[in-house]
Amino acid sequence: SLSPLFKRIIAFDIDREAVAIAQKQCRRSNVYYLLADSMGIPLQSGSVDVVLCNHVYEHVPDARRLMDEIFRVLSDDGVLAMETLLGDDTADGAMLEPPNR
Repeated sequence: SLSPLFKRIIAFDIDREAVAIAQKQCRRSNVYYLLADSMGIPLQSGSVDVVLCNHVYEHVPDARRLMDEIFRVLSDDGVLAMETLLGDDTADGAMLEPPNR
């Protein structure tokens, strides 16, 4: 569990059932769950230090909008860790730099 390593964790998913399952599996006082869409992340700009985005990129209708939203909520020194699958089911990893702010 990552929860002991961070002051606050905000986890969200567009799927109501996935959020409910996560809430049952991890009950920590510093973990908050939201039902939300990554096309409009309900967090203030620059308010997040770390974004973990696992297996979301390949499912969104607009990948550019997803990336814009992630970089919007990241703080100036924020870090993005992302994992996704390519069409041939192989894992892909890349270092990304935010757009000029």
